[in-house]
Amino acid sequence: MSTGSAASHLPDIERRRLRALADGDVATAAPLHAEDYQLITPNGSAMTRDDYLGDVESGRRAGAAIVAGVLTGASSRADLERAGAPLILGAIADILPHITE
Repeated sequence: MSTGSAASHLPDIERRRLRALADGDVATAAPLHAEDYQLITPNGSAMTRDDYLGDVESGRRAGAAIVAGVLTGASSRADLERAGAPLILGAIADILPHITE
């Protein structure tokens, strides 16, 4: 596959990766992340692929009632919208009005 041809597949791969993450589907997401994948957080700490995907799996298993993207993380609004995040927050504290007892 030529470099140009491979590059044309990147948007589809990224859509599948983000959809799997939004759905909490770690089995689909794992092969779409390189083994040496690292997520660098805004405070400069690094998460390995296994750490990152483990957090996604934990949330899925926990049956999270609210699924939200937070703009203080590694993703832009456009990234979160493409991933299908049903709720996009400017900061984690913005979750409070969405919590019901």
